[in-house]
Amino acid sequence: MNRWLGIREAQAISAVDRTTLYRNIRSGRLLAVREGRGWRLDAEHFMAWLNQRSRHRSANRFGAHLAAPPLQRALPITCAQAVQDVVAEALEVTLITADLNGQPVTQFSNPRAFLAMVLQYPQALAAHMHAWQSLANVPALEPAWHEGPDGLLCTRGLIRYGNALLGMVIALGIAPPAWPPDESRQRELAQLLGVPAEVFLATAHDVHYLNEAHRKRVLHAVQRLADAFSHMVLINVANQQQRQQGNALRAPESPSN
Repeated sequence: MNRWLGIREAQAISAVDRTTLYRNIRSGRLLAVREGRGWRLDAEHFMAWLNQRSRHRSANRFGAHLAAPPLQRALPITCAQAVQDVVAEALEVTLITADLNGQPVTQFSNPRAFLAMVLQYPQALAAHMHAWQSLANVPALEPAWHEGPDGLLCTRGLIRYGNALLGMVIALGIAPPAWPPDESRQRELAQLLGVPAEVFLATAHDVHYLNEAHRKRVLHAVQRLADAFSHMVLINVANQQQRQQGNALRAPESPSN
């Protein structure tokens, strides 16, 4: 990950206007260094600032009933699960949708035996959730492959509500080149995940094997699915707001004393 972002890169990632970025640089809310006549932002600090800003804006837009966590109530989960299941099978990968803290809001779609086994262990699940949380802070315009805690590849597409980031669609369980690794590396990974080495060794081969063209297709598709979920969120939130307004109009007035 690049350490520094130009103003245009930051705008493209966040859809935050230039005036807002400069105002936050001048106030010290954003870490930046002068480069010629322009500025370069610290990428890690910028993504943390963006996520905090998104959560605040989401809370203001959705109201308290959707503030914690926004995605679990903003996204119609049953509908999203059905769509996710179909896409995961078509892409031949495992998919999960999670909020910005790495907390899953859907069930796993199309998991292979290795991943299904690994994630039964609390330490392994916690490690994956931490990795998913880190994916939310990657300042990338397009999804890219990253190595997960189990040694397999994963990527994410971001779910948005306006300028607010709400969560991610994550594709995972994809074998990198030369998988599985040698036995000593498998035992090392098993220990890090809190999984019995014998169980790890017995199932490590049962993962998703994709060629380069297939992997590129997944990178493109995962963001398209996240965009579809973003559209679901817009519709669902609008419907919730209309129902609330209707209930408020129908609510009986309190009797006067």
